[in-house]
Amino acid sequence: MKKNEDPHKLHLEINDNKISEAVCTCKVGLAGRCSHVIGLIKSLQGLKLHNFSHVPDQLSCTSLPQQWHIPRGDRIEPVPINHVVVARPKETRKRKLTLCQIDLNKK
Repeated sequence: MKKNEDPHKLHLEINDNKISEAVCTCKVGLAGRCSHVIGLIKSLQGLKLHNFSHVPDQLSCTSLPQQWHIPRGDRIEPVPINHVVVARPKETRKRKLTLCQIDLNKK
């Protein structure tokens, strides 16, 4: 799908827990066997497995504006670099911690 194209339109009919009709507006979709139809079916299956009665209104992160430029505020406290600990979580750690060794007085 090209960036300047409109999103594909999908039509899916389910009767007696069986797919009776599936159509997509993409080139392969007339037969109802394109990846868009499969993606829709997998999404519906996931919603059913999590006991959703309707599709949630919440947008996915890829549908929202990017957030990287927005400051996080005071959620993360700054620490001096010589206090930074580089290590894996305790469950998988086999070696001792690696501590940052920087002499701030040396030039």
